[in-house]
Amino acid sequence: MIWAAIIARWTAFARLPRGWHIAMAVVALCLLAFTLRRCAVSDAVEADRKAVESETAKKVLGAERTANRADVTRQAEIQASDAATRKAIDDAVAKHPETVPAGPATRAAADSLRNR
Repeated sequence: MIWAAIIARWTAFARLPRGWHIAMAVVALCLLAFTLRRCAVSDAVEADRKAVESETAKKVLGAERTANRADVTRQAEIQASDAATRKAIDDAVAKHPETVPAGPATRAAADSLRNR
């Protein structure tokens, strides 16, 4: 039954004039060209997106590495500053052992912080 329908359609198509066959072939070629172009554009857009994602990932990784290097430097500066403040407190307490340690220690810490 299905074969009979297919054969009937084919014979009806075969009976059409030659101009109809040519027109349908041209339409089929245009549809094929449109589909191929659409696939090519889609592939180009996908490749461009992947390239942009790759470039963005490289920039993010570079920025993160730079930030990590800067953080190491900043942490070293903070530790050096803390050590200087502690040394100033110890020196102030050592210079004036007879007074209450909070007085000169507090002044030394405040002086150290002002110097920063």
